[in-house]
Amino acid sequence: MTERMRRSKVYARARSICFGVTALLFGTSSFALPPEVPAPDVLARQQAQFDANVTKTILELQPFRSETQVTTTSAKGVKGTATLVNLNPYVGTWYLLSLDWESGGKSTQYHLESPHPQNLRLAQAAEPGTVRLVGMDKFSCTTPIESKRGLLEDITTVVLPYAPLCEGALYVRNQVKGHATSLERATDFLRDHVWGGEKVITFVKDKVYRDKFLDKAASAAGAGAAPEPSSPSDPMIPMLAPESAGRSIVADHLGLDLAVSTTDLDPGRWYAVRDLPAVSVSIIAPQYIDASVRLARRPMLNPLDPVEAGALVYLVAFDTERLNFHYAIGTEHPRLDWSERALPRERLTLPRS
Repeated sequence: MTERMRRSKVYARARSICFGVTALLFGTSSFALPPEVPAPDVLARQQAQFDANVTKTILELQPFRSETQVTTTSAKGVKGTATLVNLNPYVGTWYLLSLDWESGGKSTQYHLESPHPQNLRLAQAAEPGTVRLVGMDKFSCTTPIESKRGLLEDITTVVLPYAPLCEGALYVRNQVKGHATSLERATDFLRDHVWGGEKVITFVKDKVYRDKFLDKAASAAGAGAAPEPSSPSDPMIPMLAPESAGRSIVADHLGLDLAVSTTDLDPGRWYAVRDLPAVSVSIIAPQYIDASVRLARRPMLNPLDPVEAGALVYLVAFDTERLNFHYAIGTEHPRLDWSERALPRERLTLPRS
């Protein structure tokens, strides 16, 4: 009973967060017409699916979703049904178009995204082998489907993660294969197909690749470049060890274009990134942090050996008062799972998509 109560609290908290995000997005969006919400009985059923303490699909996690459905015909005369799901009418950007065919035809789904909020719905298309999407501001688009060279079929075979549809008024999201090194592929294989693969990975990581890719903090005599803060809310400079005075760190592999013209930087200071006004960068090595700070963190912080103490640490800060953060799916979904150190009783089974 206690575990069920814990899960109910977690779902209630997730629901409140979902409502808050929805209200935030709705408040910043400008719909020409009020969003189309499902009928009360449909909305109640979808809310019950959302509240249920079971594993859910990605659709069941959208309690406000609405859908429109029309009959359609392929270019070969096969009858079918087209369904457009608006995942959240209060947001109006992500849609799921499903095509289901009779006579054993395969079902297909397309993830559509609108570059600006709008409420789309399906309308009956006049020509066979097409679907018609209509929206606000008299938006209307008819696109071929399931023909020999159907536009939707062609779009899903391109290598673009965002393929334009309706002359760029909409985009089709395609799954794109991400880049993986041979080491990453071998690691995935061990995790997925070899019993005890995680222990093998940990052993190789600790014994073979330990400090292999470590970037050492090469110091130089003299102070580094004078920093130009990119934001008044830059993080504070840490307490530095006395031996860091008059020393700078050479950041040859930073990969970011700083506003200063040299790669010799003062440890712990924040430098502005060129053409990115709300982003700051700092570099430091643990050996440059005052010993009183490091010793005060014991036993939470283990003692550092000479190699660890001289390792270069890159820090990037973002001013959240000047930047907006959004969520988007990347090329390959990272697999998130519980650490082996988490006790079974502390693990909560969350719904998977």
